[in-house]
Amino acid sequence: MTKAQQKPRPFILNYQPLVKPLCDFLRQKNVDIASTPFIKFFKTIIATYICLVLGREDQPHNVNLRRVGCASAACPDCKDLDTFMLDASRPTLTFRMVQKRRIHLEDRARAASDLCTVWHSGTNRLDCADIMSSATWEVRQRNAKTFLASFGTEDVLRRIMGDHFRQVQDALAGTTPLLVSTVVQKMPTAQARSGNLVSPDTIATTRGTKRKERDF
Repeated sequence: MTKAQQKPRPFILNYQPLVKPLCDFLRQKNVDIASTPFIKFFKTIIATYICLVLGREDQPHNVNLRRVGCASAACPDCKDLDTFMLDASRPTLTFRMVQKRRIHLEDRARAASDLCTVWHSGTNRLDCADIMSSATWEVRQRNAKTFLASFGTEDVLRRIMGDHFRQVQDALAGTTPLLVSTVVQKMPTAQARSGNLVSPDTIATTRGTKRKERDF
């Protein structure tokens, strides 16, 4: 998998699922999500999603099609799974098999969470949903609207994004893509003092010097 193909996946798996529960929790506590310190975090999350997950209308979502089965000639189930994974035109597939075979196939499919979603509605049934459809602009656009709705009303989004709200709207409409660098300013390091930022290289050098001093 190339670096370009890996970029959206960590965000989708690690950050996106946290947004709605966190926003709901803050609202339950009567905390304004557009207030400090949350506004900077949410602004970064929104900009990152729009840039990496929504992307440009003319740029399909990167999908690394591949075989994920065990490659054993004695396993026809994995052969069927590979055929499904490589067929972008087939949205779903249901396997009906004994539990041992189902567990084996489920383990193989779950290892490719960037290609499909897997669940089982019974001991002997495994359902796979191809997420290739998310490569289309219409689906990415619809998913982005749902994601943004997690933060609340348009007024809340406007307050979080500030002067960059219009850029989010333009990116969502497909007219102008959003660049994270234009929205999110470089965060200062923990050792910034009196407005003077300390570079990561300087911090690393300082720490290395201190370690050497302790060795003597």
